[in-house]
Amino acid sequence: MEENHHNKQFILIVASLASFITAFMGSSINIALPALGEEFRIDAVLLSWISTSYLLAAAISLVPAGRLADLYGRKKIFAYGIVIFTVATLISGMSNSIPLLLFSRVLTGIGVGMVFGTSVAIVTSAFPISERGKAIGFTVSAVYLGLSMGPFIGGILTQNFGWRSIFFASVLMGLVTTFVTMFIKGEWAEARNEKMVKSFSDILGNILSIRCDGSAALDLAHVAQGIFDGYYQKGIHIWVIAAGSLIVKEAKGRVSDFSNGDEYLSNGEIFASNGLIHEDIIKYLNI
Repeated sequence: MEENHHNKQFILIVASLASFITAFMGSSINIALPALGEEFRIDAVLLSWISTSYLLAAAISLVPAGRLADLYGRKKIFAYGIVIFTVATLISGMSNSIPLLLFSRVLTGIGVGMVFGTSVAIVTSAFPISERGKAIGFTVSAVYLGLSMGPFIGGILTQNFGWRSIFFASVLMGLVTTFVTMFIKGEWAEARNEKMVKSFSDILGNILSIRCDGSAALDLAHVAQGIFDGYYQKGIHIWVIAAGSLIVKEAKGRVSDFSNGDEYLSNGEIFASNGLIHEDIIKYLNI
């Protein structure tokens, strides 16, 4: 009983640390963009890809990472994700060219997708229903703490030690998280005996999901950074269209009930409908 209690504590610490550093990495680097642009002599559009590539890779890898975690173990995929994140962040801090920096940012995003796709799942698997809400609350709080503290701490680090210090600080936190992960006992792989892909609809659904998640992340990045004229107004309309379509779909009863989580997450129909939403958005933007 006591051993299980300690194991849950380690899980909560690891999930909270991982949630903090991945959110911190995403928000803090924005403060360092002017310094990066000055050092590498690049324009605003290319500079924006330092943040956008990270966001795109994380969004695209989220669903596949979650499926791999169900097949081979959530702790295993989580640990791989933290290692990828840490190594890629170290490469980012040591980069001396934009291509290498962008490549490492994509790798970092893939690691983040693996972490986000498994951290909350591990928490829900390890904690009973009576404790689950509190545990998830800590994990979610760590995300918003990282998002809010990122610009503040990132600004201090950039001002006093240069933009590379943001990456090196994240590497240290990644090493600590990797170390604590080693103390977690147990593995969770509810779909261990299943195939990676059950049918063609799964392939189509995952492709559409990756396409939609990536495009949505790119749209958000464009809206936030104001790269295109008038894009802010269209970006707001995008999310109105998407939200309205989802509400209509829910009203028609085509979305599986949340009580059956496996069916909801693996059902290719919801992803296929997201693809239809995406097509409407593309027509609206005329791109």
